Amino acid sequence: MSKPFVWAMLALSLQILAIVILIPGNWTHKAVTSELALINSGLGEETAKWVQDRASGWYTSAFIKTGIQEETYRLFIPTDEQKHRSVGLENMGDWWFPLVEDRLNGLFATIYHLLVRVSLFVVWSPYMALIFVPAIFDGLMMRSVKKTNFQYASPVIHRYGVRGVAFVVFSMVFAFTLPIALDPRIIPIALIVVAVCLGMIVSNMQKRI
Repeated sequence: MSKPFVWAMLALSLQILAIVILIPGNWTHKAVTSELALINSGLGEETAKWVQDRASGWYTSAFIKTGIQEETYRLFIPTDEQKHRSVGLENMGDWWFPLVEDRLNGLFATIYHLLVRVSLFVVWSPYMALIFVPAIFDGLMMRSVKKTNFQYASPVIHRYGVRGVAFVVFSMVFAFTLPIALDPRIIPIALIVVAVCLGMIVSNMQKRI
């Protein structure tokens, strides 16, 4: 496993941990509302509704119907009955359990926010073929030309293309977990950058005799 990948995963884990510890639940809810408003203004009300409905459906299926959310709250926050049974300790968690509940609200709001962004990515996914296929085809044609005129296939450009794809992918993963409203145009811009990098990779693949 390469060191850049390990460092990227470590940074992502620290980012998620910081969000859970530091960001209140209502902050993420406001970010989701603002982002849906951006999607509405940029892509239309129908698309925004589809994104929200799809994300809500995924969230309900994965966390509500399975009982994961309810059990998580029950694991960390005692019920009123459990508090009353703790004779002498009833008021011990008056400041702690509301804080834990708020952090759990933030965690599940972040998960829902992530699902909203995955749903938005699904909206753009049909256009991937329109972007990637011409880029790869152009790269193949350039590679074929290099085979006929002995033009140099640069391993440096190939390496930078691979690193460019990796950078965009990791950057999108980081962006998808940020508790702030993102412009929906970030996804097509990222896809275009990946398409350019794919063209660089394909056109500079090393020739085989």
